[in-house]
Amino acid sequence: MVRSPHINLFAVSGGGSLIPDTTGRSILSLRLPVGGLPVVRGQNFQLAEVQEQIEQLLGRIRYLDANVAYSTVELRIYQVDQKMATGLESDSQSFGARLSGALTGSSKAVWAGIQGFMVILAGALPVLAILAVIGIPVFWFAKHRRKRINSRSGMPQEKNAPPES
Repeated sequence: MVRSPHINLFAVSGGGSLIPDTTGRSILSLRLPVGGLPVVRGQNFQLAEVQEQIEQLLGRIRYLDANVAYSTVELRIYQVDQKMATGLESDSQSFGARLSGALTGSSKAVWAGIQGFMVILAGALPVLAILAVIGIPVFWFAKHRRKRINSRSGMPQEKNAPPES
C-alpha cells in the first residue's frame, strides 16, 4: 500500500511570517487583519486549488492501491518444436531410414489395434458368458420343442430334406 505523502501546511501569523499549521486547519480558515486581506485572498484561492489537486491525486492513489489487490495477470507461454516447425527432420533422413520408420510406425499401429480388440473382448467376456448360460438352454429347449410338435402332428421330417414352406 502506498502511503500518502506528508504535506506541510503553513499559516500566516499576524506579523506576516509563516508558522506550521499543526492543528490541521486549512489555510482558508485564517483570520488576518483587514489590511492584508486582498493579498491573502488571492493566495488562499491558489492554495485552495493546489490543495484540491493534492487531495484528488491522493484519492486516485488510494483507489489504485485498493484495486491492485484485485488485479490478475494471465501469462501463456508456448514452445514450438523447431524440427516440426521447419520440417528439417524428414529432409535430413535417408530414404531407407524413412521407410524403416514408416514400417515401424505401421506395425506399432497394428499391434495397438490388436491390443485394443483384446481389451474390448476381455471386457465383453462376462456379458457373453451370461448370454451363453441363458441362450444355450433356451435354444436347446426351442429345438426339442419344435421336434416334439412336428412328431405329434404326424409329419416326419427327414434330416436331409429341406423344410416345407
